[in-house]
Amino acid sequence: MTYSKYNIFSKIKDSENSFIINLLSGNADIIFPKEAQILQNLIDGKEIPSDYLENLITKGYVVDEKGEDLLYRSKYRDTIFFWGLSKKFV
Repeated sequence: MTYSKYNIFSKIKDSENSFIINLLSGNADIIFPKEAQILQNLIDGKEIPSDYLENLITKGYVVDEKGEDLLYRSKYRDTIFFWGLSKKFV
């Protein structure tokens, strides 16, 4: 499992809190400083509490790389078909 390449994680301006958004899963959360530190520990390759890790996995912030690639391809295909461009790209 790895930190998703589709995450955006940043501190909120004029706040102690941070946010994380995953552009692929569509999840977004505001996180408190303690949670932000745990997330930074994960990004830095350190171990984090299993219950927090499970929550990150459920929301798509931590993923299996192959699974994430398949999800990306699936959503890409859905978008192409939605816009009626499938004949042009298939």
